Amino acid sequence: MLILVLVVIAGMAFLGLEAVRMARMDLSSSATLRSKVVGAGLVDAGFALARDLLLQDEGGGDGPYDVWNYLPAKCERMSTFFTTGWVTGIIEDENSRFGVNNLVTAGDKNPEGVYGFFLRLVETLVKRMGLSGNPRAYVDEVCNWVAPVKGKNPLDAKYLAQAVPLVVPHRRMRSLEELLLIQWPGSGRKDVETLFYGTETIPGLRDLLSIHARGPLNINTAHPLLVFAVPLDANEGTKNRFVERVIDYRNNPLNSLDWRWFEKTAEQVKLEKTTSLRNLCGITSTTFRVSVTATTGLDRHHAVAVFERRPGQITRSQIAY
Repeated sequence: MLILVLVVIAGMAFLGLEAVRMARMDLSSSATLRSKVVGAGLVDAGFALARDLLLQDEGGGDGPYDVWNYLPAKCERMSTFFTTGWVTGIIEDENSRFGVNNLVTAGDKNPEGVYGFFLRLVETLVKRMGLSGNPRAYVDEVCNWVAPVKGKNPLDAKYLAQAVPLVVPHRRMRSLEELLLIQWPGSGRKDVETLFYGTETIPGLRDLLSIHARGPLNINTAHPLLVFAVPLDANEGTKNRFVERVIDYRNNPLNSLDWRWFEKTAEQVKLEKTTSLRNLCGITSTTFRVSVTATTGLDRHHAVAVFERRPGQITRSQIAY
């Protein structure tokens, strides 16, 4: 009887411990599920706020002092009304970067078009980074990568001859990391990576290009290196003066960034040719990258979405958690 009693007690203790373990697991699962549900709701709230701010700035030019630039402060204020959790967010103008997929139509290699713009950008980066490769050879490889197939292209042969054969897609890029697959004639893999990632002081192509950008470059928000690459002028001193005046003008909140104010700036510094400015630059943006992070307790929920703004509406796509 004593042995039987001890067995029963041991069994009951085991069942009790197992019940406690299961209860803890259920509690932890419930907490995790609750955190995910709350986090998803907070992320959606951040996206909804971003959408409203973009719609408020629908008219006129887009610049550094527009309402949509204040999403971080708006998120902070909105979070004070939540009973749990916190939201942070930022809106980045995709039109402040060069749309690499615009090179699909760059077959004519027009120096005043997107081909010439991209070539001048690569030339500037190669020179400032001290790389030895030929910028035009690199640009031609990128153009071939995104251009539709037109018969057999000799530029494709070296990709098929690699240790791991690669078929050139001949389509719009779906990720900027595709640039790391480019073979740069006369240059090694290290140069390709440096041009893509940049250095400690000079941004690389991943920071200056976009696969989502549509339409002309927004000179109101563009990086100085992109502004430098726009003018078709051989005089670097003139181009530097143009960049300095553009940055000074757009950083003053009292100045109007509507219309084509930058053409007057070009006249003031006496740029040789201004056709490229009219062809490549604008003052409005259509595509934005919205990043939202929700904090619930010890959990963080991060999401990125691309917003496209059209008259009276915002469409959201390419969301990633």
